[in-house]
Amino acid sequence: MFGFDWTGDGKEDLIDDLITLDVLGLLDDESESDEEDEEDE
Repeated sequence: MFGFDWTGDGKEDLIDDLITLDVLGLLDDESESDEEDEEDE
């Protein structure tokens, strides 16, 4: 769906999409916590 081949098997499948969603989720969490840190200062 996203077009990233994380597993390196030459095709993008469900596993690659799950990894992409996991990575995007982690990035979202980091950016949210950064905003909270700035508010605390």
